Amino acid sequence: MNESTLNDETIIVENSTGSAIAGAVTYDSATRTVTFDPTANLEYNETYNVTITMGVADLAGNNMASNHTWNFTTSAPPSTTVAIADVKAGPGESVTVPIMVNYVTNLSSGEINVSFNQSVVHVAEVTAGDMSIGAYNINNAAGWVYVNAYSVQGKSGDVIFANLNLTAVGYETEVSPLNITVVDDLLIDTGYNYIPYKLSNGSFTVKDVTPPTYNWIEKPTNGTTGEDFLVSVFVTDNVGITNHTITVDGTDYPMTKNGDYYNYTIHVPWNSTADIIYNCTFKDAEGNSNTTGDITMHVTDNDKPTIINVTGDTSATTGENASITATFADNIGVTYAKIFWRQIGESSWESDSISNNTVYNITADDDAVGNISYYVVVNDTAGNGPVGDPSTDGSVVYNITVTDNDAPTIIAAVLSRDTILNDNGRPRKLGTNVSVLSVNVTDNVRNQPNWITSCVVDLSELGLATDANLTHESGDYGLWNGSIAIKETEETGVNRTNTLTINVTDGEGNFNTSTVYLTVLRRGDVYRDNAVNIMDTQYIARYRAHLEPEWSNPPTVLVGDVVGVAGDPTGDGKVNIMDALYIAKYRANLEDEP
Repeated sequence: MNESTLNDETIIVENSTGSAIAGAVTYDSATRTVTFDPTANLEYNETYNVTITMGVADLAGNNMASNHTWNFTTSAPPSTTVAIADVKAGPGESVTVPIMVNYVTNLSSGEINVSFNQSVVHVAEVTAGDMSIGAYNINNAAGWVYVNAYSVQGKSGDVIFANLNLTAVGYETEVSPLNITVVDDLLIDTGYNYIPYKLSNGSFTVKDVTPPTYNWIEKPTNGTTGEDFLVSVFVTDNVGITNHTITVDGTDYPMTKNGDYYNYTIHVPWNSTADIIYNCTFKDAEGNSNTTGDITMHVTDNDKPTIINVTGDTSATTGENASITATFADNIGVTYAKIFWRQIGESSWESDSISNNTVYNITADDDAVGNISYYVVVNDTAGNGPVGDPSTDGSVVYNITVTDNDAPTIIAAVLSRDTILNDNGRPRKLGTNVSVLSVNVTDNVRNQPNWITSCVVDLSELGLATDANLTHESGDYGLWNGSIAIKETEETGVNRTNTLTINVTDGEGNFNTSTVYLTVLRRGDVYRDNAVNIMDTQYIARYRAHLEPEWSNPPTVLVGDVVGVAGDPTGDGKVNIMDALYIAKYRANLEDEP
């Protein structure tokens, strides 16, 4: 609706004579409700007509097609009532209560008597209300008071006939009726006519002013996290408890009633050690209350921290990191968290702080294989731990298996001779047909015996077995020394430099290689064509005659010295015509191959 079209010209209220009733018009757009609030009270037993005129329009500007009219009739006026209210006062206290004549027209005079229980209440005084008091008589011994009053002009509506000041003389909770009598029905209007009436008696109650009394049954002053503690109070009252609450840290909760016992269970939070402050309040029907003093419950933490999970690498290699993650929690907070570990072969434990749910790395020693042992220990501020210590609570000790992935190191691989003669069975000068290969090896792993499992040399270039094992001579726990004597008994490696490969393997199968070079010469082949023939005989003869360029740099004794005095097969340490002769005789099949 268009609110501006709703006013006292478009909303009209008239009485039965057609007179307009003044009032305010308001509109509530949310409920689409028009309200007419008359300036003055409407008359009793009167018919009113309401008209909503065509001047009312909606938001689009559309007016009502026609006036809308209806009527209503107000109720008949209520009967005149002579009344006194229900009142209360504490022992010895006073209260003033009016004698009322309600719904009256032109009240001019009257005589009223109020009776009461004199052991409960007395009338202390009578004072004027809306009318003038002619006289009054108080008889507390008999339990009544008489009052007459008048008004020359007359009073209408709700009229205070007189005021009674009452004093409580009885015991708490005692009740006295306040019974009204209109003496000789003398309730007169200004025309000296009797006014019809009805009575509404009241009462006087001596108020209960005694608060409840209590005794503690259970008053916990110490609590522990996450647990329940019973508060119990024995309470009595002369009229009965109507309200029973406990205030815990500023919040009110109802207590459970069991006879005269009132109970409440305080649940201590799992995650706080803050003091809990509580008190109990008990009220009776009169609102008398009694409150216990504040009680402080000191809270301590008695919950152990928890190691939720420990995860990490179960294997690692020498010299490398193993990652470990520990997840732990506490209701208040973990203040101590350490990881303890013991390296392979160690008897003492190392330790370090570890953060929650954060990777921690343990570096494996680079010289040992086996198991690294570790465990995690946590504690809280209250010392409810430690948790995780296998020596105290049997917790798990975790293991990381460390294996070796580092190859052995060949420190040295040395031949006693890098050049030897071929070996065809004919005696040679001692050592000229053999070279001893010596190998020195080290490995990072020092805690295992016989960790170097093999050391072989590949002799395939000499036409011999592919792999020949070196003899272990000394060393262990990461050190190894060995050797092998090498001869060329085949033709494959003669007259050339041969590559010999050494392969060293440790207990994890890690290996390393090295090479040495061995030159094998054919004895008697001074011409160096890999044959012993007339060319070698001539070469030596011409050399001895200074006809070869090598006369100043003679053929090597190793190759050319093929025979000595008296045919000594080991030679005489010289190259001369005797050697040329031997080669010539060999070619004539008169001597063995040099």
